[in-house]
Amino acid sequence: MNPSAVIELNCAVSLANAGQPVESYQQLLKLEKALDAYQPYYAARAELEAQLGDQHSAIASLKIAIKLSQNNSERDFLINKLERLNTPQPQ
Repeated sequence: MNPSAVIELNCAVSLANAGQPVESYQQLLKLEKALDAYQPYYAARAELEAQLGDQHSAIASLKIAIKLSQNNSERDFLINKLERLNTPQPQ
C-alpha cells in the first residue's frame, strides 16, 4: 500500500520535529507536484525554509499558503508569520 501525499507530508514534518530539517525539506520538495494546491504543504515548507535560513523562499511559500487559505483565522496566523519574517531581526 502506498501512503497518500498528505501522509508523506506528515512524515516529512515529523522528520523536522525529530531534528532532521534537511532530510525533511528534501522529502517535502518531492511532494510539490502532488500537493501544489494544498495550503498545509506550503505552510510546512515555509517553516522549514525559515529554519534552514532561506528567508526568501520561506516568504514566497508563505505567500502561496496565504493565498490558498480557506479561513480568516488561518490566514491571519500566516500573515503574522510573514510579517515576522519580513521584519529584520536585531543581531
